[in-house]
Amino acid sequence: MAKNWKILVPDKSEIESLSQELGISKFLAWLLLNRGIREAKSARRFLSFGIEDLANNSGLDFFVSAGEFLARAIISKRRIGIHGDYDVDGITATALLVEFLSAIGVRAEYYLPHRLQDGYGLSLAGVEELAKRGVNFLIAVDCGITDFESVERAKQLGMEVLILDHHQPWDRLPNADLILDPHTQEGAPSELKELCSAGLVFFVLLQVRRILREKKFFDKRSEPNLKQLLDLVALGTVADVAPV
Repeated sequence: MAKNWKILVPDKSEIESLSQELGISKFLAWLLLNRGIREAKSARRFLSFGIEDLANNSGLDFFVSAGEFLARAIISKRRIGIHGDYDVDGITATALLVEFLSAIGVRAEYYLPHRLQDGYGLSLAGVEELAKRGVNFLIAVDCGITDFESVERAKQLGMEVLILDHHQPWDRLPNADLILDPHTQEGAPSELKELCSAGLVFFVLLQVRRILREKKFFDKRSEPNLKQLLDLVALGTVADVAPV
């Protein structure tokens, strides 16, 4: 079916003004105006979005409890294990945690399920394997929100369980020690429900780093540069078809 495209044409004086103020082409100024971005300050933020803008996000408080829980596990030297998922989002979310923990001197075990052998979700085989490696603090990432049996098994094996998931829950929640899923939190900013698991993990790590900094954890070691992990966040986001 043929479609007629209607291209909005802003006022020429607005195009000229924004173009000169930002030192950009008139065409780019035109595109910004068509997105409703009319002020230079907003345009600069749109074109050069920095990590400091993420840290000022009004929804960041949503991640504090998970950050505190994981920071306590790090400080108390719990044996951390990560159970991811087999898709790109699950793999990159797992890699984010492993990279961050490695950077601060914490060895983390991880388990990535096999699509055909393990199936989707937090697998019993994965929980059992991580337990054999001595894990007593389990992070289920990109899975876990509907995996009641596996969470119960983890608890039986003496694990604390943190779920970082973005999938829709059922009518009840698993018996984890802490669950971070935007779909389960009343009052969570609506845009957080669009985050993939790699995005959730990144925001949690922002909180973990802040808490560890306040606890003087980095007095004798360097802080991890979270900007270096944004490629993994971008990959998980794009592959999971999540809105940028």
